[in-house]
Amino acid sequence: MRQTTESMTNAFSEYQQWLRKRQLQLEGTYQLSQCEWSLSQDEGVVTYRRGGIIRAIATFSMIGSYCADNGTWLWAWANPAIDRVHSIPRDQCASWAADTGLTELAQPVFCVTECPELCDDRGSLWEQNLASRTSIDRLASMAAYAVDGLGVQYYTNPQHRVIGCVVLTCVYVPVCCC
Repeated sequence: MRQTTESMTNAFSEYQQWLRKRQLQLEGTYQLSQCEWSLSQDEGVVTYRRGGIIRAIATFSMIGSYCADNGTWLWAWANPAIDRVHSIPRDQCASWAADTGLTELAQPVFCVTECPELCDDRGSLWEQNLASRTSIDRLASMAAYAVDGLGVQYYTNPQHRVIGCVVLTCVYVPVCCC
């Protein structure tokens, strides 16, 4: 049964507040926003560097990506370029869809603007882009909450037309062997 829009909005708000708190804790401990970072699927880590020195390493689970060209969300589990070992499981997404009644969330790809519970239906293109960002934040916070993640890292392609998300699942400072 589909939840009411108000109860879903409240749930998403709770997830987003929870994630903001996690992000602030992560930033306070590691100052990741001041670092350059790189993600390696082969190694299964995100490496954060500042001044050429590794400041932190994080394991991750990929959530999915949003394509601004067509307004669609693609779950990481459905993306052939993503190693399944590093993605949020398909059955977990299906569980979220069942819990909320948002059957769209169980689809491998869906248009975020056609899911008003995620983004609030808006008119202008600027408002749709803002609504899409809200949708991405809501999806990321829901995924991070479900896996008790430490934070979320967003990444874009060089044209800034695709926004991807990963949940950081463990962050540590490497031991320096000097």
